[in-house]
Amino acid sequence: PAMRVLRSQPGETGREAWPDMLIALVAVFGLIWLYAGELSLVVSLLGGLALLLALLAFLGWILVAMLRKVRGGGHAWRLALVGLYRHRRASLSQIAVFAMTLMLATTLILVRTSLLDDWQAQLPDDAPNHFLINIAPDAVDDVAGFWKERGQPLDQLYPMVRGRLTELNGQPVKEVVSKDQRVGALNRELNLTWMDSLPADNAIVDGRWFEAGQKDGVSVEAELAGKLGLALGDKLTFTIGSDKVTEAVTSIRTVQWDSMKPNFYMAFPPAGGLTDMPATWITSFYLPRDRKNALNEFSRRFPTVSVLEIDNIIERIQEIVRQVTQAIEAILVLILAAALVVMAAVVSATLQDRQREGALLRTLGGRQSLLVRSTVLEFALLGGFAGVLGVAAAEVAVWALQFRMFEGAFSWHWQVVLPIPVISALILALFGRWQLSPVLSVSPMLLLRRLE
Repeated sequence: PAMRVLRSQPGETGREAWPDMLIALVAVFGLIWLYAGELSLVVSLLGGLALLLALLAFLGWILVAMLRKVRGGGHAWRLALVGLYRHRRASLSQIAVFAMTLMLATTLILVRTSLLDDWQAQLPDDAPNHFLINIAPDAVDDVAGFWKERGQPLDQLYPMVRGRLTELNGQPVKEVVSKDQRVGALNRELNLTWMDSLPADNAIVDGRWFEAGQKDGVSVEAELAGKLGLALGDKLTFTIGSDKVTEAVTSIRTVQWDSMKPNFYMAFPPAGGLTDMPATWITSFYLPRDRKNALNEFSRRFPTVSVLEIDNIIERIQEIVRQVTQAIEAILVLILAAALVVMAAVVSATLQDRQREGALLRTLGGRQSLLVRSTVLEFALLGGFAGVLGVAAAEVAVWALQFRMFEGAFSWHWQVVLPIPVISALILALFGRWQLSPVLSVSPMLLLRRLE
């Protein structure tokens, strides 16, 4: 009847949708568990995705609520806002799904193009890009002289002794430190050194640096000291081959690990307990690309010295990242298609309501062009919201990776993220126009008859 159409009261209610959703979730859970083979990983993954979807939906709800308070604009703008709010459940699900898809795509783009570049940009132009390792004690002066003759002076050379931290205050360190603390330095040999002066990129945060002629003591890197719960005066025992060296902590210092220079967890005084131990030496230096031919001559003259070319390693990492992301991008195309299918299903669920609204508006004198503009605006706003939330989440994800890997500062990638909300708005505007073509093109009389 006509009253049912005008009051938007559906005659018969369909069956509940939650059984279908439950079956789909169980199927997804089972497939991921089948391929992952670890229940905790599956629960963590799906739980994280659920939380992310909920967060994106909540932020989308805030945006929709804020936009509802906007005054002004033409009829098409006001109809678009009303449509967003009236179908807010569908709108929020569309925003959340598409925002997550855009987040994954943008994160991959940023990792592929910007992550390593941002880290390299933080380094000085003359930051060391080569390491010389395994220099014999009797070759130290010759190695330094070789590069000095060619105008490439080396940074400071450091002796290096391999030793394992085995005791803390006379007790086995693995008994003192619980497994929950996960101190990786206890599971391998450490590179120990001795120094007469504090490196420029180190800073003492507790205690004092070694005095001239001092024979005892050890300086510990601050992060490791925190994990082990060390304080000044604690005695550390190191096992070096068949020998043991015990020293008290005399200072705790911070280390700039991304300085591209040799860094050490443990440093001893030059006259301390390491000087009698067998050692090799290590250093780093900057070598321009146009002078790399000197490396061939160096390797012929010093065949036992290992040369580590950091710039080549970075290039290889970038190539690996490029290849991996290309493979993942193919999967993302499928994810984007799946997101559009989900959105099509959501639009279909509201199609009857939209048909009723469109028919009533056109019956009351609204032009077809008005409905087209309002529909395009409504879906453009959905796409814009999803794009903004997606790129914001991607920036946070990339910053977390950057901070964890390189301890880098947060930075916006404007040249990458700015076009994405615009592209997203255009895609969804065209998609919405296509999906709702029955509402926009069929005569209102025919629609009203169908809805009786």
